[in-house]
Amino acid sequence: MEDDGFTLVSHRKKASRPNHPHTSHKQPHLSPSPSGFAYRRQKQRHAITRKPEPSVSSVMGDLETKREAIKKSKFYTKLCEALLQPINTLSSGSSIRPRNVDCVCYGVGSPVRSATSQYQLMLLLLLRDVFELEGSLHIFDPVMTELDKQVVKLLGFTVIERNERGLRPIKNPTVFFMPHCGHTLYSNVLRSNWTQAKLSRLMIIGNSFEAYSMIQLSSALERKAPFLCRSLQVLEELPFPHPFLTGDVFNNTSAHVFDVGKMGVEERFWEVSLDMENEDAGDPEVV
Repeated sequence: MEDDGFTLVSHRKKASRPNHPHTSHKQPHLSPSPSGFAYRRQKQRHAITRKPEPSVSSVMGDLETKREAIKKSKFYTKLCEALLQPINTLSSGSSIRPRNVDCVCYGVGSPVRSATSQYQLMLLLLLRDVFELEGSLHIFDPVMTELDKQVVKLLGFTVIERNERGLRPIKNPTVFFMPHCGHTLYSNVLRSNWTQAKLSRLMIIGNSFEAYSMIQLSSALERKAPFLCRSLQVLEELPFPHPFLTGDVFNNTSAHVFDVGKMGVEERFWEVSLDMENEDAGDPEVV
């Protein structure tokens, strides 16, 4: 037997046999080969079985288990302490609750199929509860199935039905929850809110912006994510505590807010040149 799971059968001269006209011998199917040999595929011994799609109730049970695990963790306690002041600043510097702060969730994947997605969604909902953010709650990911949509609706989300590519202008103070999205998507969120009034009411939770500036040439970042690149001048970044409960669910994740005090910059700071129609066309990082 060869390494690829096939049996090598050579063509050799057959010995003469008695002629049995009424006996039929079924020959195995042989695939011809240029080398003069033929390969006979071995029978598959084990049928491939697909796991049944989980029910809504089982997914909700998994989500609740992860919610409780996060809530009891040191990670969660430290994160709440770190985000308290930025959340107060976001809501006009007031600690009065409830806060009229909207939440928009992009790119978390499928909560039905992904444990990482489940942890991410549960953290957002826990933060929303503990800080009493009572604005709207929206979500979008192109991979979500109808079952995923059923699940997130039960969690209180409104599903965004079309791909906005991150181009959502805010009306109220807003937290964009976007763990592990691409830099173009973060830049698009900033593009749609590129005024002092809106940036001061915006928080983006996602990949570290400062890390992008360290691992990419400034010219490349300016070309691919111009608003992200420019925002570094007024950025306050709050890295998430380490470690999380499991894996890389929140590795390289930070909360990003924008310092109004630093926004007294020259007017050209707000002038970012790009092709608004084609800048991110076909970009795989834009959900």
